[in-house]
Amino acid sequence: MNKTLEKLVAHVANDDSAAFVGFVTFKSPEHATRKGHNPQTGEAIIIPARSVP
Repeated sequence: MNKTLEKLVAHVANDDSAAFVGFVTFKSPEHATRKGHNPQTGEAIIIPARSVP
């Protein structure tokens, strides 16, 4: 069981998804691109999309 779990975690960590058909799907979520600001200068910046571990 531990080996299966390790492989599942490694697979999802590589931006892939894993599914047990008819039961559950695991995938690494992604945060969308968003607006932000530099706290030191107040300059507006765009924060790029990224995968969340």
